[in-house]
Amino acid sequence: MFNVQKAIYSSVSDYRKLTSQLSKEIFERSFEIGNLTQLAMDFCFDIFVSFGTLFLSIAIFKQKKLSRWLAIVGMLVSTVGLYLNLSTFPEPPADLKLPDPGPFFGFFFGLLILNMIYIIIKSKYNGTSWI
Repeated sequence: MFNVQKAIYSSVSDYRKLTSQLSKEIFERSFEIGNLTQLAMDFCFDIFVSFGTLFLSIAIFKQKKLSRWLAIVGMLVSTVGLYLNLSTFPEPPADLKLPDPGPFFGFFFGLLILNMIYIIIKSKYNGTSWI
């Protein structure tokens, strides 16, 4: 995603160099098409991450060593993220002054990593298997 966005927005400096109005109009239309392409890719990525997080949360819920509250947080984040993306399509939620679900996904995965590190350290201290 970053590469696509960078490729589209890096051409903005070329826009300032254009002198003819027709060239500027062609450039603006090309930019709109490129931006729509990256928005579609972003939407697909968000849907993929939402479903992936939901299924991961269901799997976490069935694990004995991982925290069940973490699974509930993941299910909540993925469901709300999916709802926001589907209800605001084709615009991203952040463009409509709604919260962007991305940081919430990052927060969930950060909590998951911390929980897994805690389990590994605790199992090494107790001499048990963490799997």
